Amino acid sequence: VRIADDEDIEPAREWFEVVIEAPADGCCTLRRARARVAVLEGVCDRTPAVAEALRGDAACTAPTPAALASRIRLAVTGAGTLRTGDFQGLAGLQWLDLSGNDLATLPDGAFAGAEGLRELDLSGNALTTLPPQPFAALPRLRVLDLSGNAFAALPTGLFAGLSLREASLAHNPGAPFALAAELARTDADPWADGPATLEARLPAGAPFPMRLPLTADPAADGLPTMLAVPAGATAAEPFVATAPATGALTLRTGAATLPPANCGAEWPFRPCFRGFAPMPGATLTLFRRPPRALPVPESEALAGDDLRLPLTSLIAAGDGTLHWQATSSDESVAVARLVGGDLLVEPELGAEGTTEIILVARDSAGLTATVRFQVRVEFYAPARQSAGWRNALGTLLPATL
Repeated sequence: VRIADDEDIEPAREWFEVVIEAPADGCCTLRRARARVAVLEGVCDRTPAVAEALRGDAACTAPTPAALASRIRLAVTGAGTLRTGDFQGLAGLQWLDLSGNDLATLPDGAFAGAEGLRELDLSGNALTTLPPQPFAALPRLRVLDLSGNAFAALPTGLFAGLSLREASLAHNPGAPFALAAELARTDADPWADGPATLEARLPAGAPFPMRLPLTADPAADGLPTMLAVPAGATAAEPFVATAPATGALTLRTGAATLPPANCGAEWPFRPCFRGFAPMPGATLTLFRRPPRALPVPESEALAGDDLRLPLTSLIAAGDGTLHWQATSSDESVAVARLVGGDLLVEPELGAEGTTEIILVARDSAGLTATVRFQVRVEFYAPARQSAGWRNALGTLLPATL
């Protein structure tokens, strides 16, 4: 009986019944007309290179499920691709060599069924990315070699759930890869009132236990001086920061320290991490007061032969240095310019009409405040001369933060 079915990899053992019936003319008498047949799948329906490595010189119906479960070491060559379930039933597998197979991707659940794996060699392939948390189902994995691939950045969740003694990402385009924690506020926007709940995040996960020094400006009471990220975790324990008496609070994580390298020593005394560069994290500013739009002056304050308004009368500064930008929606009517600390609106010679003036203030954190108002340009009556002009406030548009 030859198996002809879909591309799915089935469980290692299936059963079906063969029933032989006598012809209707009654020519024959059958005995033992039923047979229960075991189909030993789980080898020959895998990726050919994996099947070859498992089968060796045996027939397609071998090895048995018990033999698969007792397999400890496996080396695969010339695979090109892998399928989910290629390593199903290999409960005892501890060492898997997939190096030099031209693998560009890994399927989700690539190592399902091989949860006892301790050493995995994926070096010398063409991997650029990986499925989310690709090795999280391998709790016993201690050695991971991803050197000589095509990674430009650490994949998200790469080390999630792992507790490694050895890992290598050397000889990838992005190596050495920066191990820098990102501080994030989890309860509100960074500039909201405190207290604030924060955590230090490592999107790829910590390949080894990391301790990150924490600094604050200005110095604040109650903050931890060191944040611990356990191996395999993607974030440290949350902590709380309170607002200083005045101004904002700026936090930053320092660089962790690589474990002492003992590459090449015998297991289990060989901590070795290649292709990493612990670095300080970016700063996070909390409790910053953003710039704030103020009410536009009444139309009487805008009338006259020239329009010159202090910037501080239109937008109140927050905690950061402001960068200003002034524009006119119709520069054929009037042009908006910044002169010193003032907004200057100048009419074009001989122009009449209405234009919208837009004033934007942006601080160093990227927070903005915007003021919009309309100005109407007219000649003095009765003489139509270019020397004078009047303006009046039009519709005030809502300011935005």
